[in-house]
Amino acid sequence: MSDFLNRNDHEGPEKNDLYRVNVRVPVPVDRDFSYLSDRPLPLGALVAVPFGPRTMTGVVWDVGDKQDPNASLDVNKLKHIKAAIPEIRIPDAVRQMVDWVARYTLTARGDAVRLVTPPAAVFQPEKPTHGYLLMDPMPAGLRITPQRQTVIDFMAAKGLIVSVSNGSEMANQPFQNALSSRALQKHAEVSAAIISGLEKAGALMRVPLPTPRAVQAPKIGDGDLKFTDQQLSAIAGLRAAFKDPNRTVAALDGITGSGKTEVYFELINDALKAGQQVLVLVPEIALTEGWIGRFKDRFGVEPGFWHSSVPVHRKARLWRGVANGDVPVVVGARSALGLPFPDLGLIVVDEEHDSSFKQQDGLLYHARDAAIVLATFGQAKVLLASATPSLETVRNGREGKYAWVEMRERVGQSVLPTILAVDIRDNRPAPDHWLTPPVVEAMAKAIEQGQQSMVFLNRRGFAPLILCRSCGHRIQCDHCSSWLTLHRLAKEVRCHHCGFQTAAPETCPQCGESEHMAPCGPGVERLADEVVRLFPEARLAVASSDTLGSSQRLKELLDGLSRGTIDIVIGTQILAKGHHFPGLTHVVVVDADLSLYGGDPRASEKTFQMLQQVAGRAGRGIEKGLVQLQTAEPDHPVIQALLSNERDQFYDTELEIRSKLQLPPYARLAALVLSDTDENRVDDACRQLARAAPGDIEGVDVFGPAPAPIPLVRGRHRRRFLMRCKNGVRPQGALSRWLDQVSLSSSTRLTVDIDPYHFL
Repeated sequence: MSDFLNRNDHEGPEKNDLYRVNVRVPVPVDRDFSYLSDRPLPLGALVAVPFGPRTMTGVVWDVGDKQDPNASLDVNKLKHIKAAIPEIRIPDAVRQMVDWVARYTLTARGDAVRLVTPPAAVFQPEKPTHGYLLMDPMPAGLRITPQRQTVIDFMAAKGLIVSVSNGSEMANQPFQNALSSRALQKHAEVSAAIISGLEKAGALMRVPLPTPRAVQAPKIGDGDLKFTDQQLSAIAGLRAAFKDPNRTVAALDGITGSGKTEVYFELINDALKAGQQVLVLVPEIALTEGWIGRFKDRFGVEPGFWHSSVPVHRKARLWRGVANGDVPVVVGARSALGLPFPDLGLIVVDEEHDSSFKQQDGLLYHARDAAIVLATFGQAKVLLASATPSLETVRNGREGKYAWVEMRERVGQSVLPTILAVDIRDNRPAPDHWLTPPVVEAMAKAIEQGQQSMVFLNRRGFAPLILCRSCGHRIQCDHCSSWLTLHRLAKEVRCHHCGFQTAAPETCPQCGESEHMAPCGPGVERLADEVVRLFPEARLAVASSDTLGSSQRLKELLDGLSRGTIDIVIGTQILAKGHHFPGLTHVVVVDADLSLYGGDPRASEKTFQMLQQVAGRAGRGIEKGLVQLQTAEPDHPVIQALLSNERDQFYDTELEIRSKLQLPPYARLAALVLSDTDENRVDDACRQLARAAPGDIEGVDVFGPAPAPIPLVRGRHRRRFLMRCKNGVRPQGALSRWLDQVSLSSSTRLTVDIDPYHFL
């Protein structure tokens, strides 16, 4: 941050020339800190401030008048801001959203400001880059080799030439069309030594390249695209909804394959025409691989990307580009909400139902809800898009809070697939197999007809458990009360909760037997072994976070599926949604009822959404698709709703059940999770909380304490309370009153989760 600090440092102004500003820094405290500045600073300005022994990046959250020397505040007790960049600001709407998140989640304001604190590289100037131009005329006596001639011919053909007489004038001016050494090496197929040799000989002139833009300007359409009648109707409906100044949110409810993406691309085009910026939120960045190509086809360029895998220098460039309005469109994960859009006009929340939008550690906010709040403060619009909307969104649509636009037909000749339940009680797999005979037969038929199959199982690794058949011992994590998953390809067992991993055991640690260690249950690796035995000639791919270590490998797999170079793909939820594979006609779901139980009040909704999304991958081309759900409970309401394609009936039933049980969206939940390395201490804390529980507040019920479903994680014993508030009762107020009465041990950690989505 040194360049940033040196930029605006001051020499100690007179006391009566000082201004007091309140700065929010990313530390876990619920307050701002006062500093002194030698000049007025705007709200949202980025500053560098001393904080203990460190220098931290902060945001000006409040400003005062010029400091009165006679005021009661002793300015000698305040530290001076070290530096400021007032031209880079966090917009008011973004700061208001951060304040709302802090209040809503009962999070310290310093923790919430991490949403908008940029990477430190934002304050570093871009490293200069250089390119080369060909000198004209060439220096006398230049030794020409075949490789040098290749470079000279290539640059001459491209017109990358500069006159010797103008060389001194242009040497320090950015030149847009100069080529870097790496680019010349690639195009001319020569080594770096050839380029540097030509430079030393005076044949090439080294010139600075202009600072690259974060993204290129998109091509704005003029209405010349062709849409189906259904798409045109949806576009018109959304445009009409967004013309209403009192309407912030619209929902686009379209079945898989109905062309929702092209519809909201047209809304993006409208925003760009109006000179506004657009943010597209996706639950998982893996979903953008196919989306990017469609965006580029529509707008001629790629959008900006914001997620954890983007290199820091690119993040810094994008952050600056967003702040100064040079980046029109960003697609990203939930953290992209904190980008400093000065002219945000539209937020698209794609797959809005997805539980990945709810942050599960640190700041426990829901990106969909925060997006709506941000749009409200900034007078922008929000489009919620999904084939399986959340029950909260469905209820808001039915009550008229959200505009609602439906798309019930697939684009082109494709139709919805046939969905069948395969009862594994009547169709048992062969010994040491997991695929039933009807499924194997359908896969063989698909291969014979040159079509593709997908086998879906949301379970990584080879097997979820290793059991000793001699003594019954189960291999368990040393730090969690969970079994270790066998990853046979890596010859390891891993805990998917804390990350612990070790070599796969060859002998039982309990009884010492070496020939009785048996993997139990299937993971995607085990299914892959089975498919290889069944169809040795088939071209197979496995898609999970373990097998796809980079976005490039995912892109290669998706390209292979699109081109038809893969016959069978076995994958987890990374393939469940958002992808379009024209040759994929057959989808198999192994253990379709796997997630229906376990104490999660959203279990039926989540399972229905996941299976509907997986089923939607089949038959998106010309051929009709077939989906087979392997299940032991074919009569379960979720399975029956999928078989009959009665989604709305399922929603009606589920909403009725939620209403009777007073569960979201007809009530509000808040989870309290206590954890400690000492089991006695966490139980003592539970007793304190139980004694102070709010039993006198109308409409508030408290359940617990109870051991968490996974009672030990990372060496910490865990207990849970659940508070339910009837609609109209704010859980934040009841929680604040409750927690103010309790003083916990410093080693006991309390996590409060408003509107929990996960119950482990």
